[in-house]
Amino acid sequence: MSMGLLHDLLEARTGDVDFIAKNYATLDETKALEDQFAGIEFGNDLLKTMQEYENRETVIAKCAKDADTVAQMYLEWLLSWRGNKLAEKWFEGDYQHRVPHLHTESAKTLALSMKDSNPQEWWWSEFVEKNINLDHLNSKK
Repeated sequence: MSMGLLHDLLEARTGDVDFIAKNYATLDETKALEDQFAGIEFGNDLLKTMQEYENRETVIAKCAKDADTVAQMYLEWLLSWRGNKLAEKWFEGDYQHRVPHLHTESAKTLALSMKDSNPQEWWWSEFVEKNINLDHLNSKK
């Protein structure tokens, strides 16, 4: 849980460097992590957790990275359904270039299921097609 919670904390010190800038910027992420947790009684434990995440050698680290990737793709997917063309382009790119590199089958299944699904379907089928509480649609209480 701590790995999932803290995995982006490094960006508070280094900035959230975008895809283009990463081709030019040099960041000292090791120093940033060490400085970030210095002086905290359990700082070494946090540092080890973040190093584990970055190394992606344990099942937990792989699951945490997959969760981060799928969460990003989910946001892009939702925004693309709302008409955001840039989000659609990012989603298609992630679908092509990131999904094959996901570590867990569950993450791959979830990411692949987004491709041809509709984010509105769950509530439409639940509240409209099943005729549950249609009074809200018709301005009645």
